[in-house]
Amino acid sequence: MRAGERSGDLSGAFRRLAEQLEHAASLRNRILSAFLYPLVLAVAGAVAVTILMVAVIPRFVDLLEGTGATVRIPRKGDPNTARLLKTEPRSPSRKGPACSQGCRQRTS
Repeated sequence: MRAGERSGDLSGAFRRLAEQLEHAASLRNRILSAFLYPLVLAVAGAVAVTILMVAVIPRFVDLLEGTGATVRIPRKGDPNTARLLKTEPRSPSRKGPACSQGCRQRTS
């Protein structure tokens, strides 16, 4: 502003100041929206998982137990769960547990 007063171009100084303030506001809004979108996705995901764990899965457990099936809940340290997580997927050309469940061979 002082430079505009000294040079006699006060209107030009105000115009540049307005442009700078508009640019700063635009940048602030873009940064806010860039942070807000992942936050909304994380909250929505957490809510969805919570609903599944609290409402949906217990109903399926009750339904399966009502049919006489045994529901096995994996626990931390369960050797079968650890083995399942360490198993690498096999290609359809290799024979093994991954393809014994009905994999189809690729025809390419």
